Amino acid sequence: MGLNRASLAAAVLSTAIATVSFAELIGVGDELRSPVIVFDSQGTTTYDAASDLFSVDAAPIAIRFTPADPPRTVDPTSEPPMEDVAINILVDENGDLIGGVPGHDLIVIGEIDSDGDGSPDFLGVLLTGEIKAFGFAGPGGPTNDSPTDLYDFEFDTIGGELAEMFSGGNIGVVLVSESSSFDGNFT
Repeated sequence: MGLNRASLAAAVLSTAIATVSFAELIGVGDELRSPVIVFDSQGTTTYDAASDLFSVDAAPIAIRFTPADPPRTVDPTSEPPMEDVAINILVDENGDLIGGVPGHDLIVIGEIDSDGDGSPDFLGVLLTGEIKAFGFAGPGGPTNDSPTDLYDFEFDTIGGELAEMFSGGNIGVVLVSESSSFDGNFT
């Protein structure tokens, strides 16, 4: 898909089906289908070994509903102004998924004018999900030749304005973590 390839410094949410394997990517990047949401490379990815909390906080940038559609921006909601992609999951010292956190493990908030008429067609909580699978390749991704780490996630779709568009009830997320201090060790 052109949108996720052009946004290598960002990350992508899309429909995906994956198989679970640990200490490596689960492969959702090979299965991404429309719609595709891209979020920014200015967000943060953190891991707290004491609490096992792996967190991502970023801003959604754009969505492409189908490969034939032009990308549409994801803007902050009007009152209160808010746009966010948040992932919060629990990962043990081996990098294995423990599970989710209370509440939603994935939440995407924003405003989308899908038809370009100047009025938002989707507003507020756009997508929520519960974690099913987690994978990583680091340091340096699968080839270990760059300062960039890769993570991927699979979520069950729970709700939100866009939930019915994620066929099969699965949300795949590919996260590219640039200039990471992750050394392949979750301890």
